[in-house]
Amino acid sequence: MSSEIKLNLVACLCILVAIIFVIMFVLFDKKIGGNVLNTKSYKTETSFFIADKNGNQREVSEEIWNKSYKITIVTFIFLSFAMICLFYFFQDIYLFQL
Repeated sequence: MSSEIKLNLVACLCILVAIIFVIMFVLFDKKIGGNVLNTKSYKTETSFFIADKNGNQREVSEEIWNKSYKITIVTFIFLSFAMICLFYFFQDIYLFQL
């Protein structure tokens, strides 16, 4: 198997994993009713609050807070990799237009 085919397979796998993480991210945020990275989400030493898109806050456990944070960060990392892979796939199209 040539190295270009291997690179294409890795790029497709990265895009697929990013899609899976986006689905997990959306479903988990709907389940807990918000996201850690919303501007009104915050934590104190003993309380953890998650805000939805309307700014409504809800108290959650530390475990839920940490899961939401990890899923959010991993999703954005894989989305970044997926964008790089998409640019790799379409680089020839952009080069011919210049």
